Amino acid sequence: MSRSLPREEIFNVASELFIKNGYHNTTIREISKALGRGPGTIYNYVRKKEDILYLVYNKVVGVFNESALREAEKNTDPLERITNVLKSAIDVVWEY
Repeated sequence: MSRSLPREEIFNVASELFIKNGYHNTTIREISKALGRGPGTIYNYVRKKEDILYLVYNKVVGVFNESALREAEKNTDPLERITNVLKSAIDVVWEY
């Protein structure tokens, strides 16, 4: 019996391949190979490669929003808030 394939695992592998090869040069076959699965398994979770891009985008935007809100709540000084939110945005960009 095969183990389930969480979306987080697809996100991790796909985002690495998108960074390395570019979105347009990365195929579902490459993603599935890096996951150690057949392409059919990927299609149990997504219909097309664009769905994986949406998954990656959604995750990064979610992390960005959480980080920005967390930083914005730390200070009452508006300038410090903006500065900290921008710093957290840069951190998220570098991480992802």
